[in-house]
Amino acid sequence: MTSTKFASYLGTIPKIPRCERLILDALTMQLPKSREELAAVTGLRLSTVCGRVTPMLKAERLVQGPRVWNAETKRNVETLTLP
Repeated sequence: MTSTKFASYLGTIPKIPRCERLILDALTMQLPKSREELAAVTGLRLSTVCGRVTPMLKAERLVQGPRVWNAETKRNVETLTLP
């Protein structure tokens, strides 16, 4: 493949922001995860994870998984998974 063809191929791939890529990579390792678990795995702040997850849910790059019990917060929390 010539460098021109390769460059045009790379131009067709949508660019995903770094934070969103970290979240997607964390979910590929183990499904499903809560927002708190994603923050711990990725090293991002919880507010950053929440801010990135909402548009990803709307764009259907993520879907809501089952609710699970969080012993630390003593609440049921929503999990996220890949579609």
